Amino acid sequence: MTKTEPENRIKKRLMQISRELYARYGFRKTTLNDIARELGMTKSSIYYYFGNKEEIFNQLISSDIEKWKKELSDFVGRQDSVQEKLAAYITRKMEIVCSISDFYRSPIEEYHENFSLIEKLRAETDKEEIGIIKEILGEGNRQGVFNVQDIDMTALNMLNILKGLEHYYIGRKKGRNLKKTMENMVSLFLNGLIKR
Repeated sequence: MTKTEPENRIKKRLMQISRELYARYGFRKTTLNDIARELGMTKSSIYYYFGNKEEIFNQLISSDIEKWKKELSDFVGRQDSVQEKLAAYITRKMEIVCSISDFYRSPIEEYHENFSLIEKLRAETDKEEIGIIKEILGEGNRQGVFNVQDIDMTALNMLNILKGLEHYYIGRKKGRNLKKTMENMVSLFLNGLIKR
């Protein structure tokens, strides 16, 4: 059965309110009762749309990841040189990760509690990111700018290094100098890749 237009509007509003409450109180402290109260609905009405708060959270994260993938791909695609593409990928990826982490504002312990869920949702994104990196590296090799012997391994290693930085920056506000860190990371990657 397809949902009607009013049902779609209600579901969209339910997700919007859930997002706001998760951002304000964190996933663990937000209950279906909180969401229902904010919507002026009963808790049982929410079950028509979602089985539990985890389902809502999964849908929100999935939606964010889809938006993020498109934004990252579009941003990289607008760059001219392979160096600019790689720099754009690294900096924009980390800006997005930090903005998402700032938005959800969940305590770091809660992030780690939900780590397996987040990693499961990220698995497909990781494949796409590796594809973006491989495309940049391959283009750089073809242009004679880069000298990458094993593109697959290099792309995987680069992604894992950046994911390590993600974990470092998630939940941190103090001492977070993302711009300087990303400039350093771009320099480190490019100096290691450029053909001499």
